[in-house]
Amino acid sequence: IIEYDPLSDTLLIKSAILPSPRHSLSCTENSISHKIYCFGGQQGTSFLNEIVEYNPATDFLVVKSATIPNGGEGISCSEFSNNHKIYCFGGQSPNVQNHILEYNSTSDILTIKNATLPSGRSFSSCIENFAYNNLLCFGGWTGSNDVSEVIEYNPLLDTSNIKNISYPWTIFGLSCAKDSYHHDIYCLGGSNIGDGIVRYNPGLIPILFPIGNQIVND
Repeated sequence: IIEYDPLSDTLLIKSAILPSPRHSLSCTENSISHKIYCFGGQQGTSFLNEIVEYNPATDFLVVKSATIPNGGEGISCSEFSNNHKIYCFGGQSPNVQNHILEYNSTSDILTIKNATLPSGRSFSSCIENFAYNNLLCFGGWTGSNDVSEVIEYNPLLDTSNIKNISYPWTIFGLSCAKDSYHHDIYCLGGSNIGDGIVRYNPGLIPILFPIGNQIVND
């Protein structure tokens, strides 16, 4: 577990460690407790179903009792700050999943929601859209090809739909983060265009990206 301090631009390897080596997991913060929750991952040929809680204040890690159905790598998880629950999308174990999971970190209860993704997919990047009180998932791998879809999920209504706008290219394995000041979302890297950076403005304003000065409208 590595701590990065952006003010001093320094990295620190923490004393706490994960229960076992793993890759392709997904981690997100609970903004009330400021604890970090990590979901799934792969260790060798094994797909992990663990939910791990890490407390940065105490450098203490614990494996929670709740588990992920089927386990999986390439899950993408994000907190929804309206109810402070965590929502996880897709993944593969090894078959790609289309489920949407809700995790309540206070009660340590995981629920499979009724809404699903339009198809099974892994290695999407999902992030909260503050401006419209929902979550957005960008791209993903269906098991046979990567996609350019942007999926909108409303946790309060438990509904999902494909946005009219598409990512500028088919992609998986990207990483998206929110700019909490301007409420824009930035997605970096990924398959096909590994050096691309995409800005998504959640209003009726286009996705912008620097390569070719192209613009895609919602």
